[in-house]
Amino acid sequence: MNSSTLLESNFFILLKGRQELDCILHIGHGKTGTSFIQSKLAQSSQLLMQHGYTYPYHKSQRKASLGQVSSGNGDLILDLDYKISCSSIFSNEGLFRSLANHDAIASLITRLHQEGSGLKIVIYTRDLFDHSVSAWGQSIKRGRKTLSYNDFMLKRYGNHFSILKYWLTAAQNLDMNLAIYNYSRHKSDLWTHFKSNALQIKDMTPIDDIDQNFRVNRSLTTAEYELQRLFNDSYPLASRRFISDPLVNNLPNIPSEKPYMSKDTYNTVLERLEGVLLEVNTKLDDGEEILVESFEALQDKRSKSDFEQHTFSQDQLEVIVNSITDELISYRNSTLINGDADYLRKIADRIERGKNLSLENALQLMQLAKRARPNSTYISNKIDEYKSKL
Repeated sequence: MNSSTLLESNFFILLKGRQELDCILHIGHGKTGTSFIQSKLAQSSQLLMQHGYTYPYHKSQRKASLGQVSSGNGDLILDLDYKISCSSIFSNEGLFRSLANHDAIASLITRLHQEGSGLKIVIYTRDLFDHSVSAWGQSIKRGRKTLSYNDFMLKRYGNHFSILKYWLTAAQNLDMNLAIYNYSRHKSDLWTHFKSNALQIKDMTPIDDIDQNFRVNRSLTTAEYELQRLFNDSYPLASRRFISDPLVNNLPNIPSEKPYMSKDTYNTVLERLEGVLLEVNTKLDDGEEILVESFEALQDKRSKSDFEQHTFSQDQLEVIVNSITDELISYRNSTLINGDADYLRKIADRIERGKNLSLENALQLMQLAKRARPNSTYISNKIDEYKSKL
C-alpha cells in the first residue's frame, strides 16, 4: 500500500468517528475582503473567547489590528509541530491554493481529528468582473506586475475558478464541511455575515461594539495604479513600500475607479471562462452564484482617452511626496556615494601600508557610521568628542 493510499485509509477511519466540526479555516480566496476579516478577527480576539473561539496569535496580528494589510495566521497550521486547539479560527488566503490537492487537505483533516478537532472551511468568492478588476489591481499594487487590465484579463486571469471547482469536488469526495459565499452579495456587511454564517454566532454582542466602517486594502484610482505600474517597470523590488502601501494605509477611504476594458476583451474572457463558471455555479447555494456582469454595466462614463489623463488630489500628492522623500533619505543615509568609496579606499591603502590613522580619520569614519545609524546616541557622542579634541 503506497503512502497516499495509506493516508486516505487512515483518513476515512478517523472520519467515521469524528466529533462535531469546530476548527474554522478561512482561506479567502484573494480579493474577497480577507484582510478586512483578519483585521476584525485580530481586533476582537479577546471578545471571541466569550463565544468559545480563539484566534491564535500570529506576528501579523499587530498590523491587522491597526487595519493594515496582513497575511493572517493561517500558516500556523502548516507547522506540523503546532498543536491546533479546538474552536480555533485560522485565516490565510494563500491556503486556497496551497491546500488544493488531495494529500494536503486529507492530511490536515486527519491531523485535526487526531487532535480531537473537526474542520469547517470557509471561502468567499466574487462576481466575475467585479473580482477581476480588484485582482488586476492587486497584481499592480502588491504583485510587481506591469500588465494593463486588458492584457491581464487575456493572459493571466481566471485560474482561481478551477481551484474553486476543486474545493467543491473535494468537499463531496472527502465529506468535508465547506461553506462558499459570494463576497459581492455581502461586502456591505461582511463582518456581520462572517460571524453569523462562518462562526454561527447569533448573539453578536459585545463583538458588534467594534467599529465596522473602516476599509482595509482598498483598491486604487486609475492614476494611482498607473503610477505604481510605472514604478513596477523601473524599480520593481520595493516600490510598493513608498507608493501603493502608504496610499492604501493613509488614505483608506478614497473611492476606487474602474480601468478601461474593450468589448473584444470582454467577449474573449467570457468565452474562455463560461464553462467552468457554469460547473461552479451549479454547486453553489442559491443566492451565492457568481454573476457575469453585462458589458454595459461595467462601463465607466469616461472615454478611452480620458483614462490616459491622470489626476491626483492634494492628499494623494502629499502622501506620495512624503513617502518618496523618506525613501530617498533612508537610501542616502544607508548608501555610500562615490566620495565615500574613495575615502574608504584611501583608509584601506593606509592600513595595508602600515600607516598610522589619525583622529581625523576616526571622525570621518564615525560620520559615515552616523549616516547608517542617524539616531545612535553613542555615535553622535563620539563625533562630538572627536570634534572637540580636533
